[in-house]
Amino acid sequence: MEKLLEDLIFRLENEKTQSFRMIEDLSFDDKSLECIYTGKIFAFDFCIDALKHLLAYQNENAAKHQRN
Repeated sequence: MEKLLEDLIFRLENEKTQSFRMIEDLSFDDKSLECIYTGKIFAFDFCIDALKHLLAYQNENAAKHQRN
């Protein structure tokens, strides 16, 4: 499960990077697309944060079970 979550985080980070590149490539006339890509970046950040918290929680529980 941990490997799957790490892989998902990696793919989301790649998508986030791609959205940053798309913003850089946009012309100055196309502000509506910039807003869309900015929203995607915020959504990717939120998902990545949630997945990292889930991984930390999973690792914490695994450490507790090993001690018991």
